[in-house]
Amino acid sequence: MFESPSFIQVLDRFKDIKFTAEYKYDGERAQVHLWTTEKGKIEIRVYSRNSEDLTEKYPDVIDAIQEMMNMLDK
Repeated sequence: MFESPSFIQVLDRFKDIKFTAEYKYDGERAQVHLWTTEKGKIEIRVYSRNSEDLTEKYPDVIDAIQEMMNMLDK
């Protein structure tokens, strides 16, 4: 099995060459479902592309969306 080169090895190879690099962030595709109940409460659910409920996995996303929705009400 091959190991990936370290950051220092990559910098050494490009020592005299200008280049740009970006970190690769892996993520997860998600759908955010948002609706208002009959009582006026905002409900938010997060689902994977396979319809798996991921809401409990992303409380920070739910909080951010609720905060944005509250700002719209003002």
